Amino acid sequence: MAVTDLEALGDAYDEARLRETEARLKMLKAEKAAKTARAAHAKAEKACDAARNRWLTAYRAATEGDGEDGSE
Repeated sequence: MAVTDLEALGDAYDEARLRETEARLKMLKAEKAAKTARAAHAKAEKACDAARNRWLTAYRAATEGDGEDGSE
């Protein structure tokens, strides 16, 4: 095999390795973004639950004794 053939194969390998490294970096960034999105979703879900619980508590207090809750 000629030296130029070996150089061409080496260059092709270097290029393939670079593409693989770039793809791995993109994947890691995507995984980090997904983790951040999951955390934001969990935080929003907790806030929604807390707001619903506050509303429900206030609603029950406001309707207590009104007969609107069906417990006349």
